[in-house]
Amino acid sequence: MRIPILALALLLGWPAFAGAELALPGNTAVRAWQEAAAAFDQAGSAVCPEPAGPADPAAVERAREAFRDLVLRWQAARAWLVGPAVPADLASRVWFWPDPHGSAGRQIVRSLSSGKPEGIAASGLGMAEEVLFSATDELGQGGCRLLRAVGDAQAELAGAVAAEFTATRISDNDRRRLLLISMRDSLDRISQEKIARSLGLDIDTARGQRAEAWRSGLSLPAIQASLAAVKAVYLASDGVAARLAAQDDGPALDTMIRAQFERTQAALAAVDLPLDQAVSDPADRPKVEALLKEVQQLRLLVVERLAPAIGISLGFNALDGD
Repeated sequence: MRIPILALALLLGWPAFAGAELALPGNTAVRAWQEAAAAFDQAGSAVCPEPAGPADPAAVERAREAFRDLVLRWQAARAWLVGPAVPADLASRVWFWPDPHGSAGRQIVRSLSSGKPEGIAASGLGMAEEVLFSATDELGQGGCRLLRAVGDAQAELAGAVAAEFTATRISDNDRRRLLLISMRDSLDRISQEKIARSLGLDIDTARGQRAEAWRSGLSLPAIQASLAAVKAVYLASDGVAARLAAQDDGPALDTMIRAQFERTQAALAAVDLPLDQAVSDPADRPKVEALLKEVQQLRLLVVERLAPAIGISLGFNALDGD
């Protein structure tokens, strides 16, 4: 079990590092992710109350709820996690996804067989999802050990990153530039990884099980949380939108961007089925395609209109070559 949340909050001294208004929402989102990781660690540890006893069904359900909350808190925090304090491999350590070469899947299979984590993916949320949502029978001791290992790893990771992130000071100008890049990168992830990978070129090439968090039914909620985070980054006090408003033609572009956020969110709400089913459903697939187009349009506004308008160069994005 990790340090209690309140004690850790006092240890990290979050209020002391929240000097700039632009840093406040990011610190809050990262703190919420850290708290969710600690709560998941606690819930996972309680699944098998006795060392050799069976899993408690009620505790399993509580662990599933804690997992769902952690996944969505991570989606919300990820857009804010920018700057020198953020490890380059953080996303892979939280959830090794996407897994185009199957390496994460192989690590998880080996871990399920041995009952202990084998590889970076086996200490991440993909392992926890497999244990909590794919078990066909009673969760055994091996599953409980893996769940505890994931909880410990994620609580430790989130706590360490939160401490470093909130303690690191960067200028508002640098933070604003990094957050605009994060908006671009987040929209690329949503379109290319969260939607297009499972959508395929047509209904015959759709692969619903390529969707993020499909086992736990979180594919669409994860997209919603990511979009909400991008919008929060844009609207942050003294952030990107504020800088845009100071430009001569800024208010008109700001109105366009806000309207595009609304259209994108409406397109997401129109998808009726879980994403892994919707991509192969004749009635719902066009709605997913419409959602993809709206996300791509929002991305174009950010890259081609917003960045030049406030004089920020976005540079290279690793997903551009995919």
